[in-house]
Amino acid sequence: MFEESLAPKAAATKNLDQISCKLCPNLKHFVVFSSFSCGRGNAGQSNYGLGNSIMERIIEERRELGLPAKAIQWAAVGDVGLLADFQLNNLDKDFKGTLPQAISSCLEVLDVLMTSDDAIVSSMVVADKTMNDVKKGNIIDMILKIMGIRDRKSISMDSTLTQLGIDSLMGVEIQQILERDFDIALTSQELRSLTLSQLEKRAISKGENSDNVQENRTATEAQWMKLLIDGVIDKETKELYTSETIVKANEIEMNENTKVLIIPGFYGAAADIYRILAKEMDKPAYILQLIETSECESIDNIIEIIEPKILNLFSDCDNFVLIAHSFGSILSLKIANILENKGMKGNVIQLDGSPQFINKFALKMSPDKSSEKIKAAISMILFDGFLPYVDQLVAKAAFQENENWEDKVEAMLKASTDKIPYPFDFIKRNIFTALVNRFNIVLSLNEESFDSLKCTKISLIKATKSSVNGLQKDYGLLKYSNEQVRIQTLEGDHVTIITNPKLINLIKNILV
Repeated sequence: MFEESLAPKAAATKNLDQISCKLCPNLKHFVVFSSFSCGRGNAGQSNYGLGNSIMERIIEERRELGLPAKAIQWAAVGDVGLLADFQLNNLDKDFKGTLPQAISSCLEVLDVLMTSDDAIVSSMVVADKTMNDVKKGNIIDMILKIMGIRDRKSISMDSTLTQLGIDSLMGVEIQQILERDFDIALTSQELRSLTLSQLEKRAISKGENSDNVQENRTATEAQWMKLLIDGVIDKETKELYTSETIVKANEIEMNENTKVLIIPGFYGAAADIYRILAKEMDKPAYILQLIETSECESIDNIIEIIEPKILNLFSDCDNFVLIAHSFGSILSLKIANILENKGMKGNVIQLDGSPQFINKFALKMSPDKSSEKIKAAISMILFDGFLPYVDQLVAKAAFQENENWEDKVEAMLKASTDKIPYPFDFIKRNIFTALVNRFNIVLSLNEESFDSLKCTKISLIKATKSSVNGLQKDYGLLKYSNEQVRIQTLEGDHVTIITNPKLINLIKNILV
């Protein structure tokens, strides 16, 4: 049965692992070839997937033991094998969302995969497709398949599903598929009354809207960096607009004895996206800048520096509102506790953040907690973020000619200092050093180190496009509150939800 599939994958890898540990203790590389389908599944290849999966688990176990280990998940290769025989001359055929990869392409990417820090890596050529193409062609085929209608030409597109003989079980299955795969929610009555043509039009319309949302509400890490520091530096003078820790961000005078403090994420700067949010508030709004805490290596160090200024800000208040994003979420819980101890009441609104979330987020960015690996991860973010301003050959030379990551970044920045619209010292101290320290903080974070808030209400606004997996529904925030955590979801990713115009209304509704 399955022995034939497992032998060349699982059994062979297990034997090589055991024998190499005895005979080759100083082995430099231990590489196995897995399949792109392993982590995603492929009908009719369960045994093959199992063999690859066992092989990858052996690789992960070796990595945990400090042994060399790498598994490369290859997608379909077009030059040889079953797919080549199947496709013949049609080598641009979409297979499971990917196109066949040429062997020459595999060889080109091999160096990148081998030098990656991850134990399991993938290589694939993603098929170019739009939601409209997928949905227009498939929604009708799916419905007809469920209803047992084989010949599409035998029915009219103007027929309703009732006329085609839909029953209750078919209806439930079609409703589930429409909602799950096409984001179309219909009641049973609506479903029965719609024609196939009307359903197809809805799918096309939904696909166009989804494409626009995806384009506007998601961003790369490089784009995140731009969003999170734009408006902090005067690009003409290359100087900070303000280095103040507490920045007044709107013109609203005191009302209801309440002030709002917005606490930014890892970059800790009063960027435009936070200023725009503050201007929409109907209460006096301020932004907490972490400029002077760049060298801090613990939460307590940061709190020690900012606490006097926060107490001064809220000295004439009975109530407080803390709106915290990303890294700011862990500071907000500490700050709320301080303000509670001064007799104040308030609200903490977490924008896609919590101790649990931010720890997993940092682990995803840098699974290896060593200082060098963290610096490497931050360096690559900076490299990607400043790529539009940097000559790639100059940057590559800077990275190759220097040993440690601080020198790599410094060489890259100095080589392009006249093109990058941010001052050298700001990037080195307030971005590179600050990010390295803050990643270190959250990677060693203990979720239990935060006191439960006595009377402060906690709300969570989550992004629809989650940056990490394995989170509790409330991001683990309930343990810090004596009340139920109010949860809302907003279109966007970890950063772009702040640019979503619906955010301010969600916040105002929470504060009613």
